[in-house]
Amino acid sequence: MIFQSKGVPVEGKLFNVKEAPWKVILLFLVASTVMVSVINLVLFPGPFFDPIARATGGLVDATLQANLLNILLFSLIVFGWGKLRPKDVGLDWGKLGQGLCLTALLWIAAQAVILLINWINGDIHLDPVWSERGVATVIGGLIAQLLGNAFFEEMEYRGFYLSQFYLKIKTRNEGDRRIWSVLAMLTLFILSHIPNRIFSGYTLADIPADFALLFIWGLFFTAVYLVSGNLFLAIGVHALMNRPTMVTEATFPAGVLVALLALILILVMWARKRRSA
Repeated sequence: MIFQSKGVPVEGKLFNVKEAPWKVILLFLVASTVMVSVINLVLFPGPFFDPIARATGGLVDATLQANLLNILLFSLIVFGWGKLRPKDVGLDWGKLGQGLCLTALLWIAAQAVILLINWINGDIHLDPVWSERGVATVIGGLIAQLLGNAFFEEMEYRGFYLSQFYLKIKTRNEGDRRIWSVLAMLTLFILSHIPNRIFSGYTLADIPADFALLFIWGLFFTAVYLVSGNLFLAIGVHALMNRPTMVTEATFPAGVLVALLALILILVMWARKRRSA
């Protein structure tokens, strides 16, 4: 459906990727695990990211700074040593415009739905987070997702690991090959959140439900990427689900609304592809 191995297309040409050696994949896996652990267990609890965050009024927050370090590490190992191109990890810059437009459309649609609900209820007011945290901090939170956390995680897991696992897994059944590559990628996606959960104060009793939720959301982001063929849309959906950045206050988790709207969008895209086929 979406991969190309050694120049031979497998049911389509969405990915035309270079296969990275195991040593590159394993080095990045180890290095990123160490980096994520240090960030969550050492740097986040301390004042390391505070000077830049204060100097920018929260516009460049700790999350953005931390993920810029992750992106730098990824670039040095995967692009530098591994000699992969941005397109090999899903960053097809020709699709950036479409990804941005669809992300903006989802954000506007979410704002419109919340505004309509509030209008029906007769209670339209700004989300208090704007006054409580400040405009720069709220916008900085969204930027930190679009250019930091969501960007890095989608590039790392959906863009890099998913395609590389597909190329490494050798089975005659293409369906099994896709399933195992997705499961392997999601396993790393889930486990990578353990340092953050420790930092956030999760207990062992919280872990099973959290892992289940991470699996569901990771699978959802994977579906967005595979159906749309656009990693930038997956980044946008991921970012808005983490930071919906509502103008008017929502009486329920706005990230869930974004997910529902994104689901409708990818179902429409999937139906159009089916008709074209």
